[in-house]
Amino acid sequence: MSSLASLVKNTSNINEFKTKFSDFIDNNIIKYILEEDIKYANFKKKEYVLYTCGCLNKKYKISHNMHLKIFNGAKYDCKICQ
Repeated sequence: MSSLASLVKNTSNINEFKTKFSDFIDNNIIKYILEEDIKYANFKKKEYVLYTCGCLNKKYKISHNMHLKIFNGAKYDCKICQ
């Protein structure tokens, strides 16, 4: 925001502002979307997390939402050994 405020304060005419504002959008907003938001999209694509129980080395596909609940302290019992 401070960069944008500085751009407005330090621009002498509308044509210069258009050019600098376009550069600002390309170098900041677009770059952020392409680099940072893509990380979130790739993370969200995972539909499940693989958990392994100690009993018989049984593996379970846990939904991403359930994984977050377990991560935050929720209890999840193995279907075989409880």
